[in-house]
Amino acid sequence: MEPSPEQPSEIDPVFFLAAIWILSVLILLWAGNYGIYLILDKLIPWSKNMVNRLYLQLFVSAIYTLLVVNLTYYIYKSAFTLLPPDIYQMTLLNIYGVLFLLPVVSIVFGVYFMVKWKKVTIEKNTLEKENMVSELKALKSHIDPHFLFNNLNILSSLIEPHNDSALDFLDNFAEVYRYLLKNKDTEAVSLLTELEFMEAYLHILEKRFEHQLIIKSNVDVKLKSKMIPPMALQTLVENTIKHNKLSVKAPLQVEIYNEGKTYLVVKNNIQKKSIKPGNPGETGLHNLRKRFSYVTDQDMEVLDDGKYFIVKLPLLSFEKS
Repeated sequence: MEPSPEQPSEIDPVFFLAAIWILSVLILLWAGNYGIYLILDKLIPWSKNMVNRLYLQLFVSAIYTLLVVNLTYYIYKSAFTLLPPDIYQMTLLNIYGVLFLLPVVSIVFGVYFMVKWKKVTIEKNTLEKENMVSELKALKSHIDPHFLFNNLNILSSLIEPHNDSALDFLDNFAEVYRYLLKNKDTEAVSLLTELEFMEAYLHILEKRFEHQLIIKSNVDVKLKSKMIPPMALQTLVENTIKHNKLSVKAPLQVEIYNEGKTYLVVKNNIQKKSIKPGNPGETGLHNLRKRFSYVTDQDMEVLDDGKYFIVKLPLLSFEKS
């Protein structure tokens, strides 16, 4: 008598349950660790302290991973077998979690750390090259400050004694140049210092454009101890003049004021003029945004509603060491 063919054995439902549990764990780990990354990216950006960020990321991810594994296992075990896992099972599960899941998480974030480190290194090298190019350009166009100020003094003595307007203009020009020399390598100055410089700079602009340009400044005196990159306001006013038409009938109006304790605002009415390719204004804003990125995580805000062009500069506060 021939033996009957063997019937295929049914797959144990436990395997399906295990597969669903593993899939659930993987989804929760991916979503949770991504959320942890986003939260920590706001609290401790990689650019501030990469090593501390890496260790904190590993620690929080490890705790989250073990919590997910334990909690999901407990829920699945209790729901489908009607028996909660015992201490032996939970202990074994955590041992497997430590031996398998944590090394995987460590490797993933270790690789990410290396990628970030490489990116920061490249950006640093690029910045150093840009600084070298800037210094080279400065050397090529260098004028001895003593030579310039000596000649300004000579020019001042040649101006007629009663020509107060010319003498006033010359004094403001010297003040502007002195400020540029003093703060060319400074990352930030007090808002009061910047506004005092702007008074001299705006005096020169008023003489140049007369009634074609109207600039109003209204900044809370309590905020003048705040910090800002030097020449930030000058850059924005200069860009405004480059981009807009000026006339006596339709003067360009620029307002400088604070928005609470957070932003310094520069606002102008839009009277666009044609700009040649290679827009210098965009370059100016880009460079200014880059300068802010070196000293703060806050970003500039640029708004254009078609009627007004508004730039909001974050006001900085540095604690004294």
